[in-house]
Amino acid sequence: MDTQLREYALKMLVKVMKIKSASLVLFNPSVIYPYVFDKIVILFGNEIVEESTKKELYHPYSQLLQNTKLTLGKPREKIPIKEIGDPSDHGCPYHPYCDLINKELRKRCYTENPKLFNVRDNKVRCWYYENIK
Repeated sequence: MDTQLREYALKMLVKVMKIKSASLVLFNPSVIYPYVFDKIVILFGNEIVEESTKKELYHPYSQLLQNTKLTLGKPREKIPIKEIGDPSDHGCPYHPYCDLINKELRKRCYTENPKLFNVRDNKVRCWYYENIK
């Protein structure tokens, strides 16, 4: 791993552990086993996009991570791949990759960064869930 990338990853790990008073932090592959943990915190870029104490995840990025698995297809079979790049520098950081954006949300998602909304027992940073309890 590149030295600068490793240093950045360690700084982010320390930041998350301080924010959440965490004693254990696991990364992407861990999301496919939510029943093992008391709490799951998903980050995209430098922001928390979801906090969950349940097995259910609602943010589109959380769901993408949860549904990620290696699939080997048959020869010449096309396997659907969704590429996620860097966070947007305006509006919701995830809006360039989001499947939940509709006509009513488009302008808001492109211009305003959402706060964490309470959705059932989760906290989700997504305009789609603003009025869902």
